[in-house]
Amino acid sequence: MGEVSDAEILAAFLAADGGYVSGSSIAEDTGVSRAAVWGRLERLRTEGFAFEAIRNRGYRLETIPEALHPALLAAHLLRLACPANLHFLAETDSTNTQAERLLAEGEHTPFVVVAGRQTAGRGRRGREWFSQDPGNLTLSLALRPQLPPARMQTFTLWMGLSTSLAINELCGVSLKVKWPNDLHWNGKKVAGMLTEARSDSEMLRDLVFGIGLNVNGVTDEYPPEVRRVAGSLREAVGRVFDLNETAAKLICALQKACDTFLEDCYRETFREQWPLHDALTGQEVTVSLADGEIVGEYLGIDETGTLRLRLPDGQERQFAAGDVTLRKQK
Repeated sequence: MGEVSDAEILAAFLAADGGYVSGSSIAEDTGVSRAAVWGRLERLRTEGFAFEAIRNRGYRLETIPEALHPALLAAHLLRLACPANLHFLAETDSTNTQAERLLAEGEHTPFVVVAGRQTAGRGRRGREWFSQDPGNLTLSLALRPQLPPARMQTFTLWMGLSTSLAINELCGVSLKVKWPNDLHWNGKKVAGMLTEARSDSEMLRDLVFGIGLNVNGVTDEYPPEVRRVAGSLREAVGRVFDLNETAAKLICALQKACDTFLEDCYRETFREQWPLHDALTGQEVTVSLADGEIVGEYLGIDETGTLRLRLPDGQERQFAAGDVTLRKQK
């Protein structure tokens, strides 16, 4: 009774969209006996699913788990015709770290690591990423791009923009990308991204893109230092999301965005859409560096993703890295 068969069975219920599915049709479609179908449904009941059974009509899916579930996530991916090499863990230290372990072991790429909970999630510069809320998503996409490092300069920004577009399609919320690696709604941080890579002198060998997305989190319950800056899709829209469906749609969007980037077919969309989703447009900002802070007017980014800043004396300065905070709304 593997997870793939469970996913196929659950995909049949998802396709029925609340309707009844006969045990015989499930058995025929999945290649197992009706008794085996019944056995799997009984086991799924112990994992948070509820099925109504009516004689001569079949089964109807009544209740699904609120938390991430590997078979249900895989079923949504099947429904979306989005094949993914999925590695699901109920708990891990960090999805990025787990992806790096799998890369070191020679796992076939691309693959996705999804965790129900992270115990040591991390952000840029070794900062801790709060990821204790089971209503949120933490996942990492791993690949071996075999591209020159210079080609990857706008990768994280492109993936953030693609996530914003996917979320807008999912629920109508327009997230803004805050350079270099955050997604914001109404001034609150809804997602953080972390790209990590290993390279030799000429080529990127391994690349891991990680994202933590606050989906159903209630930020009033977060620690004070997190509550002050955090937001969630639930708070933006006013409803609870199907976490497994949301994860599947995000995985599909990220895989497609990655393919578009690697094929170098992203530039026109990036040029057109970036100004519409740039969280810093028209703002005065502070760029924090290791040796101090620089204040100026945000002028956008160049084609390499470098931040452009007009200083108080009128000169322009560019930044390839740094932390940015808003000073005031113009």
